[in-house]
Amino acid sequence: MQVTVSPSELLGDLEGRGVRLYLAEDQLRALAPRNVLTEELRQRIRDSREALIELLRRRASQADLMTAPPIRVAGRDGVLPLSFAQQRLWFLAQLDPDSVEYNMPMPVWWEGDLDRSALARALETLLERHEVLRTRLVEGPDGVACQVIDPPPRVELPVVDVSAEPDPTAAAQALIAQDGAVPFDLATGPLIRARLIRVNDREHVLALCVHHVVFDEWSSGIFRRELGELYDAYRTGRPPRLPELPVQYADFAVWQREWLTGEVLERQLEYWRKTLAGAPVLELPTDRPRPPVRSSAGASVEFEVPERVVEGLRAVTRTAGASMFMTLFSAFAVLLSRYSGQDDVVIGTPIANRNRAEIEGLIGFFVNTLVLRTDLSGDPTFAELLGRVREVALSAYAHQDVPFESVVDALGVKRDRSRTPLFQVMFSYAQGGGARADAEGPVGPVAPARPTPAEGGDGHAPKPVKFDLALAFGETGGGGLAGGLQYATSLFDADRIDRLVRHLLVLLEAIAANPHRRLSQLPLLTAEELAELDRWNSATAEVPAVGGVHELVAAQAAARPDAVALRSAGVWLSYAELEARANRLARYLRQVGAAREDLVGLCLPRGIDMVVAVLAVWKAGGAYVPMDPQYPADRLGYMLTDSGARFLVATAETVRTLPAGAVPAEVRVLVLDDAEVRSALAELPADPVGLTVSPDQAAYVIYTSGSTGRPKGVQVSHRGVVNLAVAMQPVLGVTAGTVALQFASFSFDAAVLDMAVVLANGGTLAIATAAEQAEPGALAAMIADNGVQTASVVPSLLAVLDPDQVPGVRNWVVGAERLSAGLARTWASRARLCNTYGPTEATVITTAVPLTVPDGDPEQDPLPPIGAPIANTTVRVLDRSLRPVPVGVTGEIYIGGPGVARGYHRRPALTARHFVPDPVAADGSRLYRSGDLGRWRADGQLEFLGRADNQVKVRGFRIEPGEIEHVLRTHPGIAAAVVIADGEGEDRRLVGYLVPAGTDGPPPIAELRDFLRERLPEFMVPAVFVPLDALPLGPNGKLDRAALPVPDGARLGPVGVYEAPRNATEELLAGIWAELLKVERVGVHDNFFDLGGHSLLATQVMSRVRAIFDVEIPLATLFDHPTIAGLAKVINQPVLEASGGQEGLEEFQL
Repeated sequence: MQVTVSPSELLGDLEGRGVRLYLAEDQLRALAPRNVLTEELRQRIRDSREALIELLRRRASQADLMTAPPIRVAGRDGVLPLSFAQQRLWFLAQLDPDSVEYNMPMPVWWEGDLDRSALARALETLLERHEVLRTRLVEGPDGVACQVIDPPPRVELPVVDVSAEPDPTAAAQALIAQDGAVPFDLATGPLIRARLIRVNDREHVLALCVHHVVFDEWSSGIFRRELGELYDAYRTGRPPRLPELPVQYADFAVWQREWLTGEVLERQLEYWRKTLAGAPVLELPTDRPRPPVRSSAGASVEFEVPERVVEGLRAVTRTAGASMFMTLFSAFAVLLSRYSGQDDVVIGTPIANRNRAEIEGLIGFFVNTLVLRTDLSGDPTFAELLGRVREVALSAYAHQDVPFESVVDALGVKRDRSRTPLFQVMFSYAQGGGARADAEGPVGPVAPARPTPAEGGDGHAPKPVKFDLALAFGETGGGGLAGGLQYATSLFDADRIDRLVRHLLVLLEAIAANPHRRLSQLPLLTAEELAELDRWNSATAEVPAVGGVHELVAAQAAARPDAVALRSAGVWLSYAELEARANRLARYLRQVGAAREDLVGLCLPRGIDMVVAVLAVWKAGGAYVPMDPQYPADRLGYMLTDSGARFLVATAETVRTLPAGAVPAEVRVLVLDDAEVRSALAELPADPVGLTVSPDQAAYVIYTSGSTGRPKGVQVSHRGVVNLAVAMQPVLGVTAGTVALQFASFSFDAAVLDMAVVLANGGTLAIATAAEQAEPGALAAMIADNGVQTASVVPSLLAVLDPDQVPGVRNWVVGAERLSAGLARTWASRARLCNTYGPTEATVITTAVPLTVPDGDPEQDPLPPIGAPIANTTVRVLDRSLRPVPVGVTGEIYIGGPGVARGYHRRPALTARHFVPDPVAADGSRLYRSGDLGRWRADGQLEFLGRADNQVKVRGFRIEPGEIEHVLRTHPGIAAAVVIADGEGEDRRLVGYLVPAGTDGPPPIAELRDFLRERLPEFMVPAVFVPLDALPLGPNGKLDRAALPVPDGARLGPVGVYEAPRNATEELLAGIWAELLKVERVGVHDNFFDLGGHSLLATQVMSRVRAIFDVEIPLATLFDHPTIAGLAKVINQPVLEASGGQEGLEEFQL
C-alpha cells in the first residue's frame, strides 16, 4: 500500500535538504541552497501549495504547544520496547500466527552480468547498517513484547535456477509468490529473507521478502538506493558513499514511548475522541455474508485515469487550494457513499510519519494510519465537499503523531474479528511514483526490468489484503495517474470490483468536467450499464383491448360454457353458470343505483359467491372492497366507513358480525341469502348488462396495514388487473382446464391473482374453505381431491405442508413474504417453484422467477432472488436522490407500468409521497415507491433485502435482521425465526424470536450462539432469545411484528448479573482478569472487552494462562471466548477428554 506524504512530512523532507519554507504577507516563500530545489521538488511544492500555507499558519498559531525533544541514542543494555506500530502488528501476529498479509515481497530484477559476491556483501552491509533488519520481537515473562537485536549475520544467498523451465519468468514469479506466502515467526526471526533466482545467463531476480513490522514503503526506497550504492561500490572496488545514521529504529521506539505520554498524548487523543465519536461502520454491499473472522485472502486490479481527466482534476485541485490526495480522496468518499447509502463515511489513510530529520534515512516501520471521517450530508457540490475534506485532512495532519493503536484503545472500540477496527477501507496517494495495487514497486539498482505479476484471465492478481478495500493512486512518469484496487475475495467478486472501478472513472470524469454539481447529480453508471437496465425492463406481452378481466371471463364462457370454472366445498360451477349468476347480480346492482366507480363492499364467506360478486361488481361498472368476515368487527366497520362504499353485499350471518352503527344509513345492504333478494335475482335476465367499462376505472380497493395503526385503501384499476392476467399466465402455468388452488383471503390481493389469471385463461379455480385453510392436512386432502395442478401460496404455508401429500401440484408460485433458502431447495427439487414479489400498490405481482436447486452445501444456499419484471412492468432500484444504483448495490425498489395503483383512497397527501414521477423515463409516467430494499444481480434478477424501515442499527452497525433470520432457520432445531432490535442507545440489543422445529423446545442457547458465531460476526448474534409456539400472523398471513411479546425478562443468559466462579479454573482466571483489569471482581459471564480489556492486556492474560495452566492456547481463543466461563471450558477441554467429562480442576488442601 502506497503511503501518503502529508504537508508536514513534505516540510520535514525539505528541511532535511536545507530548504526552509515560510510565509511573508501570507505568501509562500522558500530559502534553499543552490541547486537543491530541483524541478521535481518545485512541482511537489506547487501541488501542495495551499495545504502547505494552511499548515504553516496552523503551526504559527500552535507555537505554544509542547515541542518534541530530539531523538537520542538509547542504551542497548536494557529492554528495548516495541514502537506503537510494531506493537499492533505483533498483537495481530499473536492473533493469527499463520497470517501472511503483512509479508512484503520485494523482487529486484537484474539484466546483464551479476556479481553474486558483491550482492551478498551489499546485503550484509545493509543488515549491519540497519539494526531493525536483524531485530526480533520476543514476548517477555509478563506477556509484553520487546525488541531483541541480533549481531550482524553473514549472508548466504542461495541460488535457485529456473532457466530450464518452459517459462522461466513465470517460474520465477511462482517462487516469489510462494515465498510471500510463508509466514514469519516474529520471535525467532529473521524478519527478512533473500534468495537469488537465475532466469537465464543475463537475467536474475533478487527475491526479497520482509515483514512489515520492520519495514514500510518509504523503507523500500531507502533499501533500493543503498543496495544499489553498496553493490556498485563493492563491484568496482570503491568505498561506499553512504552517510552515517545518527540513530536506529530502536532509538525511535524508545523516544516515542517516552514522548507520547501524559499531557502530550492526551491532548492529541482528545482530538481523535471528539472527531471519531459515534463514527458509523461502513456497510458496503458484498457478494457474500461477512465471515465471522476476517480473511486475508484477496486480489488486486489496476487501472489508469485518462490524461484529459487528470488535467481536469488538477485544475479542480488548484482552484480549491487543495492537494491531489484530497481531490481523489473526496471522489472515493463519494463513491463509497453512493455504494453504502451513508453520508458519514470513515476511511483510513497511511501516512509516512517521517516528519523528523533523524529518521528520514532509517529503514523501519514508521508508517502511521490516520482515520479521516467525511461528512457528505446536505448534498453539497463536489467543490464544497472538497473544502470539507481539506479541513478534515489538515486537522488530522496536525494530530498525526498519535499512533493508530492508541486511538483504537482510547475510543474503546468494540472488538470484532470480522473486520478491522475504526475503518475497513483504505485510501492512499503517492506523488512522483506509480501506484500498483500490490505496492510491490521495487526497482532493481541495475537494469530495473520487472515483469507484470501473475494475473488471472480477468486481470485480477491474487494478493493478501488487510482491509475490505484499499485504493491506491500514484503519479506515473508522464504526469498521468495510475490506480490499483485491492479487495477481500471473501466479500467481493471480481466482476463487482470491475464495476466499482468503472464507476470511479465515470465519477472522476464528471468531477473534472464540473466540480460544482451536487453529489446526487454526479453520474456513476456507464451508458452500457444504463442500457442494460433498460433491457432488463423490456419484457412485453400483448394485452387484449378489453375494459376488464370480466370481459375475458365472458369470452371463456362463450367459448367453453360447460367447462368447470369454480369448485368449493363439493360444489362446482361451469363458466356458463358463473357468467349467468354474475350478470344477474350486476343487473341487480344497477337496478338499486350502482353507478360507475361506486364502491361495493363484499362481506361474504369464502366460496363461489365471493367470485360471483367480484365479477358482478365489475360488470356493473363499480369497484369492490373485500371485507373478510374473519377480520375483527371494528376493522370491518372502519373499512366500510373509510371507503365510503355505497353498497354492501353480504349474508345474514356476516352482517351480524359488523358492530352496531358500523353501516352508515346511506349504505344499501344487499343480503344474498335473503329470500326477497334471491327471488329478485332469479327473475333478472342472465345476459350481459352491456355496460362499457374503461380500463382506467377502479377495479377494487384493498386495505393494507397503515403506519398510523389504521389500514389504508389501495385503489387499483382494471388496466393493472388485465395486465396481471396476461403477464402471470406463463408463471402460474394456467391454460384451459388447469386446476388452480385459491388459498389466499379475498381481502388479500393474492386472491386477485388467482381469479384474474385462472378465470381469464379458462382454468378451474378450486377455492379452499376456511376450515381447509386452517388445517394443513385438510388442505392437502382438498388439493388431492380436486386434482390441483398449480397453486399460488405464501412460503409459510409450504413450511407446514408435507410435499409427499401434494404430489399432483406441478407448479407452485410463492410470494408476499421472504422465501427461505431451505424451503426453496425442498420444494424446487420436487416441482416447478416460482418466487415472486409485488406490493398491493402494483397489482399483486411485479417480478417472478422459476427457481432451480443450487449446487453444493445446502447451508450455503443464498436467499432466492425475486426475479425479473413481468411483462409490461418497469422496476427501478434507485438511491435517495432517485438515481439508478449500480448492479449489486442496495437501493429502494420503485415500480412502474400498468400495474401501478391509482393511489390511496381518499389520501391525496399519502398518494403524493408514494406515487412519484419516473425520473428516469421523464415522460410523465408514475412509479410506486415501495419502501422495499433490493438490488440487481448481474444476471438481471432482483434480490429482496428487506424493508427500508426494518433495517436496524445497533452499536454503530447497520444490520438487516433478515440475514440473521436466514441463518437461524438453517439450524435443524429452528422452524421459524424473527429478529428485531430492542431498546435505545447503548442498551439497544438484538432479540431473536424462535419457533422450535420439534416438541422439545428450542436448542440450548450456548449451542445457538456457537452456531451463529460460526456463520455471522459477533455483532449480529442476538443478545436475547425468546421461544414462541408460533409466529404471530396478521389477517393476510404476514408476520405481525407488533404482536411479538416484549422481550423484557426473557434474557437467556445472565447478562449484567454477577455470577461468582464455580470451580478452580474459573477462580484462577477471575484472579488474573481482576489484577490486569484493575477491577474488584469478575463474574464468569462478564466480557473481557466490556470490562475495559484491550489488545495489550489480552496478550498479558494469555501469557499468564499459558504459564499457570501449562497449556498452549492461541490469543484468538480469548476473542472467541471472551468470558471466564468460555475460556475456562477451553482450558479444561484436555482435562475433560482425559477424565471422561468431569468438568473443572479439583482443588486440594495440602
